[in-house]
Amino acid sequence: MISVMIADDETLARVGLKTMIPWEKYGFHLVAEAENGKVAMDLALQLKPDIIITDIKMPLLNGVELISALREQLKDTKFIVLSSYGDFDYVKEAMQIGAEDYILKLEMEPEPFAELLNKVKGKIEAERSRHKEERADEWNKRRNLPALREKLFQNLLFSYYINEDEIQEQFNYLDIKLHAENLVCLLVRVENRELYEKYGVDDRYVLTYGVTNMIEEILQNYPPAYVTSTNSMEFAIIHSIRADSETEPKSAAEKLAVHVESALKTCFNFKCRIGISESCSRLGKLKSAYREASTALNQGFSEPKRTIHHYQRHLDTGHTVSFEEEFKPIDDGRSIVSRAKKYMLKHYDEDISLKTVSQYHNISPNYLSSLFKRTTNENFIDFLIHVRIEQAQYLLKNSSSKIYEIGIKVGYPDAYYFSKIFKKVTGLTPQEYRNCQK
Repeated sequence: MISVMIADDETLARVGLKTMIPWEKYGFHLVAEAENGKVAMDLALQLKPDIIITDIKMPLLNGVELISALREQLKDTKFIVLSSYGDFDYVKEAMQIGAEDYILKLEMEPEPFAELLNKVKGKIEAERSRHKEERADEWNKRRNLPALREKLFQNLLFSYYINEDEIQEQFNYLDIKLHAENLVCLLVRVENRELYEKYGVDDRYVLTYGVTNMIEEILQNYPPAYVTSTNSMEFAIIHSIRADSETEPKSAAEKLAVHVESALKTCFNFKCRIGISESCSRLGKLKSAYREASTALNQGFSEPKRTIHHYQRHLDTGHTVSFEEEFKPIDDGRSIVSRAKKYMLKHYDEDISLKTVSQYHNISPNYLSSLFKRTTNENFIDFLIHVRIEQAQYLLKNSSSKIYEIGIKVGYPDAYYFSKIFKKVTGLTPQEYRNCQK
């Protein structure tokens, strides 16, 4: 039902309006009548009717003044003006400030009056429907916000290709305030996994959710910053330090790391180590920042007493092999192969090949291939495949990532090719392997 209030200082006019049409039959409910503008305003604020039919001239407040006084407080209420022939200037003003339509008292007939009311009713119902859809969209957005943000950050850290313009549009839609300046990735890895592994699958999920929520609460003190779970008991934090901040990115990231480490110990009795990347200034570089944070953790194994590790580029620059060194004895060959293996273990998620690895170490592809076969009795490509598949097996067993996402994470952006290689090595498809682990 659409609620209607009548405001007119003439009793006969009010009676005439009330009896002119069968209100209930047309879907209207008369909720009140007022004999002057002041009473009309008080009743309107109390009852908030959908439609107010008001005379243009009334004591205390005329129709124009009534509309003007109510339009900001009752934004959804529609106004219909009753007027006489000499009131056109008033009617014009009423229309300008928001009246839906007007009707001349002397020409009022049931049929055109009902048509006018139904027109306004249709507008009200359309607005209600639109508002309902908007509320539903907003509710769905809020309900799905964590999952949508999670997917977006997973794409930022692991996708093969990033369109920064599209990412920015998604940031705007999801109300993510991350700005592309001084971006730092912190990778938090729980070390005493036995505490985690003693739980069942469902409880592990709840535990991971709890840790994520705790980190999110901490990040409210370090805006803008966001967290996503990258593996079982491994969490990536993306933190943006504004250029005008008094704290340099390295110090700001370490302060956050100390806070997270302390909270994990206090709340969950988890010991963790945290790798911190160098800062970058492009969203498309976050994948590299994540890899740097992971490298920092791996570098940190040589310093077991430290729990927070900053990425050190000089440890990741490789070793340049001179022309003469190519022809040194087999012991040096093993050293070259060892460094090549370390490079592949660190960069298996990238588009690497015999050519790229040999270029990185400043030796010829043929020479590296020969050294690999001679010192390990294994081909270069076979070693790379096994590294990738072993990591894929670990992710299939310990993460909830989709099959294609795991393929991307281990260097196979083509899901079909990933499944084909995985089955060739293990005898099972990725899905079959995952099912066997349950």
